[in-house]
Amino acid sequence: MEFERYDVTKDLVIIGAGMPGICAAIQAARLGLTVALINNRGYVGGNASAEIDVSVDGADGAQEFNLYAREGGILEEIRLENLHRNPQRNRYIWDAVLMDFLLKEKT
Repeated sequence: MEFERYDVTKDLVIIGAGMPGICAAIQAARLGLTVALINNRGYVGGNASAEIDVSVDGADGAQEFNLYAREGGILEEIRLENLHRNPQRNRYIWDAVLMDFLLKEKT
């Protein structure tokens, strides 16, 4: 099988569009870098995608009754947008929220 070859010039290349890769790509784009985010799956979000369906709620300290131990930053921005656009917590809408967050950044 032959693969098509592309020459891409970017300031930063991130391999893996799981939550760490998504947050890194968004932050790098906000800092003015051009970013290539490479993923080998049909969904972004890694384990948090609809394909695997592991929630990012583990970033919330509420399970241990510590309401102040909540992940902030870009992940919190994404979670708040998801809460607004997806109150029924549909996994496929979550994937759309993730993709929209990536596409709205200037790379």
